[in-house]
Amino acid sequence: MKLEELKARSKDCGFYPRLIEIAQNAQSPTAAYEWAKKERFEDFDARACRFLAIIKRDFSKKSFEKVVAEIQQEATSYMSHYFLLPIIQTATRIEFLYSYLNRNNLESLKLAEHDKPYADIIEDCVQRIAELPSPIRQQIIEHQTYLDEAELIVREIRQSVVIGEYRLEKTFKVLSRYVYVVGKKRGIQNSLLRCCDTINSRLAGRK
Repeated sequence: MKLEELKARSKDCGFYPRLIEIAQNAQSPTAAYEWAKKERFEDFDARACRFLAIIKRDFSKKSFEKVVAEIQQEATSYMSHYFLLPIIQTATRIEFLYSYLNRNNLESLKLAEHDKPYADIIEDCVQRIAELPSPIRQQIIEHQTYLDEAELIVREIRQSVVIGEYRLEKTFKVLSRYVYVVGKKRGIQNSLLRCCDTINSRLAGRK
């Protein structure tokens, strides 16, 4: 198999430094596959790890390192259009509304007219998550329920109906987890992510 074909088959490893480590340290391509499966990577990713290990076995060290650098860069480029600042701003607003409910012992509230643009950001974020490769998507959401709640809040914001605490919380988690997972894959500085880190800490402290 040619190097370019192997690279194409192993490109999913670019999203996962751990898969690259496994391919680099495994005794054989088959061992790399089994190792990845043991660490509960999906079969598609385990096979990608196997192909990367084949490159290590059959080509020079320089070729292996070049492929690793290229697939990591491709993974970063793939994520590069996933803007974060509007989502951080939206997450901050959702957390504020959630806090307001808690402070005032309310079960629900109706958003203001100036909150309606946030619906577009939430809708876009949900769509972006849906388009991500399954392994990355699973890092962001624990259950499909989270995305369902985020989709519902979009409709409720646009229709100016009351929104409950549960829906605000789940939507916030979707937004903040997206920021963490995508931000880290893009190499975003921790200072930019600190906003959601602080919000998460406050949210956890009220539980």
